[in-house]
Amino acid sequence: MDDHDQRGVTLIEVLLALALLVLLITQAAPALGQWLERQRLHSVARALAADLQQARQEAITRGGNQPVYLHFRAGGSWCYGLSRQPDCDCRQTDASHPEACLFTRRNVQRLVRRDAGPWPGITLKRAAFTLGASLRFDPLRGLASAGRLELENRYGQQLQVRVSPLGRIRLCRPGAQGAWGVAPC
Repeated sequence: MDDHDQRGVTLIEVLLALALLVLLITQAAPALGQWLERQRLHSVARALAADLQQARQEAITRGGNQPVYLHFRAGGSWCYGLSRQPDCDCRQTDASHPEACLFTRRNVQRLVRRDAGPWPGITLKRAAFTLGASLRFDPLRGLASAGRLELENRYGQQLQVRVSPLGRIRLCRPGAQGAWGVAPC
């Protein structure tokens, strides 16, 4: 027998380790993709809820008798815009267009809109309020035209942003038992 110490690993051991690593990666990649898409869906829903809350606050702060409207377009290339007018087209990117979503703040009129651009793969399936696809916040106590926004990612995972008649805005997950840290609808 040789008294030499054997150091290192054999080629077979390296290949076996690589095969196990490839197997683990192929099993984990789809789950990682779904997790990333779920995080993107959460991000969109939270940003949308924050924008709704800001619009409500704007209506309360401004007071008077002029409500604040958010106008939505559902679909894969969804958008929404903020306006004091009962109707505007959030697809308009030119502030001089008569249907553009314009909002005056501090005596400056500007185009206020957001679209699906930063969130590819997220669809606004439905915008359903008592005023159709428009949400209205009244200046008196921020009362709202109740309804919901339904968001979905490419894996079919869904979240909703709901608005109560009192103007309360909350996230929920349809048909869930409070999964993902979000209350069921």
